[in-house]
Amino acid sequence: MEDASYVRLQNVQLGYNFTSLLGEDSGIDNLRLYLSGNNIITISDYSGYDPSANTGAPLGGTIDKGFYPVAATYMVGINLNF
Repeated sequence: MEDASYVRLQNVQLGYNFTSLLGEDSGIDNLRLYLSGNNIITISDYSGYDPSANTGAPLGGTIDKGFYPVAATYMVGINLNF
């Protein structure tokens, strides 16, 4: 038996709107740049791959069967409005 308590930074998105920097002659109404991340960090003393691994089965559903953790993903984007 092992303590599987954890803290996870699940979803973060940082963005900036450049509306004040755009001139009327540019033809762009709005420009937004953003950086998004999912499953960025998990802090735990758990020795397995993922402390939240759960099969959902009624019997033995809390047994860690060595599932790999969800991968961290990062995304950079631009939104333009003309």
